Amino acid sequence: MKNRMTLYFIAVIVLFSNYVLISQGMMVNTSLEIRIENSFYVIEGVVIDKNSTWDADFKSIYTINEILILNKVKGIISSDTIEIITPGGIVDNEKIEVYPALKLYRNDAGLFILNKINIKLEKEKNNFQKFKPEYSKLSFIKYNLDDLSAFDDYNIYQDIERDIYGKLISMGLKFENNLNYIIEQKMRLRSPNTVSISSFSPPTITAGTQSELTIYGSGFGSSQGNGKVEFRNSDNGGSGYMGPISSEYVSWSNTQIKVKVPSGAGTGDIRVTDDSGSSDVSSTDLQVTYNLTNITYNGEKYRPNLVDADNSGGIEFEFYTDFYNDADAMGAFGRALDSWRCSDGTGVYFEDGGSSNTDEAADDDVNIVRFDNDDELPAGVLGRTKVYYSGCGSGGVVDLWFVPEIDMVFNDNGGGGGHPWNFDEADGSTAYNEYDFESVAVHELGHGQQLGHVIDASQVMHYSIANGQEKRSLSSDDLDAGNDVLDYSSGVCGMSDMSTYACTSQPLNLIYFNAGFNDKSIKLIWGFDNINDLDHVNVLKSLDGLNFYTLKCLRNDNVDFVYYDRSPTKDNYYKLMFIDTDGLIKYSKIVFVFNEKVNNDIKIYPNPVQDVIQIENNERENSILTLINSKGDILKNWRAVESIDMKGYPAGVYFIKITTPSKSIVKKVYKSELD
Repeated sequence: MKNRMTLYFIAVIVLFSNYVLISQGMMVNTSLEIRIENSFYVIEGVVIDKNSTWDADFKSIYTINEILILNKVKGIISSDTIEIITPGGIVDNEKIEVYPALKLYRNDAGLFILNKINIKLEKEKNNFQKFKPEYSKLSFIKYNLDDLSAFDDYNIYQDIERDIYGKLISMGLKFENNLNYIIEQKMRLRSPNTVSISSFSPPTITAGTQSELTIYGSGFGSSQGNGKVEFRNSDNGGSGYMGPISSEYVSWSNTQIKVKVPSGAGTGDIRVTDDSGSSDVSSTDLQVTYNLTNITYNGEKYRPNLVDADNSGGIEFEFYTDFYNDADAMGAFGRALDSWRCSDGTGVYFEDGGSSNTDEAADDDVNIVRFDNDDELPAGVLGRTKVYYSGCGSGGVVDLWFVPEIDMVFNDNGGGGGHPWNFDEADGSTAYNEYDFESVAVHELGHGQQLGHVIDASQVMHYSIANGQEKRSLSSDDLDAGNDVLDYSSGVCGMSDMSTYACTSQPLNLIYFNAGFNDKSIKLIWGFDNINDLDHVNVLKSLDGLNFYTLKCLRNDNVDFVYYDRSPTKDNYYKLMFIDTDGLIKYSKIVFVFNEKVNNDIKIYPNPVQDVIQIENNERENSILTLINSKGDILKNWRAVESIDMKGYPAGVYFIKITTPSKSIVKKVYKSELD
């Protein structure tokens, strides 16, 4: 067994229907009713103990969470104490941490949604029945007994009895109410003193960088005792709080607290709780621009170093055969790599190491990227990144850490249920029922560069993404975070420094791009100054200058810098999307050609339309109608029709292209909601 600590970062996405679902780094907000219906066991309980162990094969570390059952809500469980097994934990100086995954703490109380688990562990603490959280982090609804509310990663339940018990009862589940006893015990310990936060400084800060925050106010208590400071949890979008470890508290007095902002903290309010349980929340939000991964070991926090792990200059990824032979997947992953490593990125040395026969994500010195096998990934998981750590030190103190290996596994079925990956390089190409592979890969590579989640929906490292959504471009905060890691990193523990990656190709520049009539067609012509760096060109067209669709994809081996649009419309907007050999994408200017010869004697009405649109066309018998959405996607073709039923399509902008022997025109139509 190698002396390594391992950290998992997981992307989890599931699609249940055709509507947009917000997903966490990425996990779907599944309703409480569905979670309960699809699980065999539901209990109310409290965490009374926890410890970690390797599995029997020494491939992963798991945490055994001992739970005292307060209510048996669903399913038959013979004992009053059970064990919930969650992925990740620490054994000696080796650690695995999973994002997202359920993390429980002693004295956590709430509702658990479970199924049985069959797992062999190296060390068994007790002989209790073992269970798994069926919906990862959404398998636990944590109770806040201060105000009788509760929360999970996506939902806040304002009243436990109304919003949780009410739903359980409506589903025919029967149980006892033990809340009053728990609340009475907690209230007896509360202090009559009032905690009050007046301000904090600085207002903007970073997490996981040992940056110090000072909180001003009153009633904090003369000493900390059981008091604590809590920050919004970036791993669940701020639905709950998380706090520093003991060593991150710098000082504590009745009017001032100094604390280092811990890894995992995100933008939002701050909560201070005194020794007896009284608390206050800040009236303004702390802005956390980025959040870096830390390693917690022996009660201290450490920042890991990126090094030349395999003598390639840094990390050399290898691709299992099925992934490597999938040109679309390789292209999307390559573009994600270049977002981080090339001139507009951080220069992190993540290299393409070619094909590999390794089909396992294990501690084996192979940085493998592959698709999963069968049900290897848990339900709803799109991808999992596994980052390994090794440490060293002197005098028995391990205080230097580095990354020797990174593995990635992606779901070969995308979102499942007919909701595949989108691998297309074109911006805006991800359909509402698809998940964008490049966006997920960019996010996961960010974790590989030691970035944690942030609470900012515009950022690549935000914990959530939606089906149909694309988040591929790095912001200045993402780049600042990545550069912070690289600036901090050095060749510790006998390793060499990580090199700076430089994309080898010169910038691909478009010299000219023109369009004009040539007989009955519109001729497009263009030229580059370094054709050897060109991978392919997409010729794009728009009917309104805003929404473009692809006319033709031209590979480098057949690009002759000329394309003829043989079906010009009245208004013709064109632009080129060209991709170089490093996967970087650029766009040309937009050129416009007006076609005055198009005869608009075809009538389409009503417009806007609610249900059926009528077409008056003298050449109907020999015409083809094409329905195009606002993204430029072709939805359906018809021949020789005089009406189109639009009832099954959502409200929005559409284009109807009508091609006859004498002309081709495009009409814009608006679909409105039915009254």
